[in-house]
Amino acid sequence: MTDYPAVGSREVKQALKRAGWESRPGKGHTVFSKGRRTVVVDDDVKRFSAKLLGLMRRQIGMDRESLIALLRGDESR
Repeated sequence: MTDYPAVGSREVKQALKRAGWESRPGKGHTVFSKGRRTVVVDDDVKRFSAKLLGLMRRQIGMDRESLIALLRGDESR
């Protein structure tokens, strides 16, 4: 089982934008939406825990390996 990379708010936001998610700012967070799915990302997190990344993964609707590839910037997946 592959571990999630050490990522913070900035990396998660960049990855979601690369994946085509629309963003809108909130107070202390950013709301991303794509179709009927919505994900809220806190703005000032230095490093997300694996548990939080797993919860985001379910909200995004990706499998574990695809999310890891997206967070690492692997565009081939």
